[in-house]
Amino acid sequence: MRAALLLLLAAAASAADGVVQFSDGREIVGAVRLAQDLKIHDGDMRTLAVDLVREIRCEPAAEELVRQFRFPEAGKTTREEHGEPYPVRRLRAIVALADGSEVRGTLATTVLFVTPTGDDQAERVILASKQQGEPGAALASLVYAARIVVTPGETAAAGASFALPGADAAAEVVVLAPGSLARVAARRVEDAWRLPMPLATPAFVCTRCGDGAISVAWPAGDDAAARAAIGPAVTEAKDFLDDRRLIAAYAPTGDEIYGLLLLYRAGSSTLDGAARPWRVEVWRWKRDPADGRLMWAGRGYAFRGNVDDPALLPPVRIEPAWWTEAR
Repeated sequence: MRAALLLLLAAAASAADGVVQFSDGREIVGAVRLAQDLKIHDGDMRTLAVDLVREIRCEPAAEELVRQFRFPEAGKTTREEHGEPYPVRRLRAIVALADGSEVRGTLATTVLFVTPTGDDQAERVILASKQQGEPGAALASLVYAARIVVTPGETAAAGASFALPGADAAAEVVVLAPGSLARVAARRVEDAWRLPMPLATPAFVCTRCGDGAISVAWPAGDDAAARAAIGPAVTEAKDFLDDRRLIAAYAPTGDEIYGLLLLYRAGSSTLDGAARPWRVEVWRWKRDPADGRLMWAGRGYAFRGNVDDPALLPPVRIEPAWWTEAR
């Protein structure tokens, strides 16, 4: 077995149910149906019949903070910005079809309905190519559907199989996709793990062993500049999980930073005397090119649980060897 993550194209397994995963970590499992054929622009406008669509994945194409502006002097082109900046995100879509092919482009506004398993009340979900928030809001406030598996759940014919050198064969394995941080569970097949979709790389492959230890594919070393940049944002974040431990930081570009965090509820709550929740998550920030400020842009969870004592929180470590060949 090679001493690095090995990626291979392979046939994917069918899913028993449809699923909608949102960028804030929420997930709905149940019956998913599209209200109309998909229209997507990939250079030309294409129409994709409902019965051909197996999966839709959405990811950020562009993100920014925008200010309103005015022209203080009539007849002159000099403009003046004013007010609090507001977040704007543009999304690209990857649509997997029944024949195993994929179409990438800008999706026209689409409506789908998901009925949670065990419920008879359908929830309406809108897929849009552009989002705009209120003045002063963060990019993370713009929640979008990051991954949709359409019922009856046959995903694209080409998935991904991968080996994790040194990993426990009985480990639980999930992958957080770069950009959207959508969470996809892998299943063990012979001597490898298999995803029901192609694996965009580099990806955050996460494992949890039987003893509770968690490992995450991550670049080697600790990016001191990235850690210093997001450290205050991690501390100041308003979140129910108030004990936030930054395990590692990674900046793939000058305007994007990822952080690996162990989160725990330490403060008082209705859970006093009971097991407190914890989560291992990857958070993402974008840097505003205009003034350099960091914008919290999204989060995705790998694993979660509850413990009575913070001393029992799971150990979390990075695995650079799994990251190297995933680029």
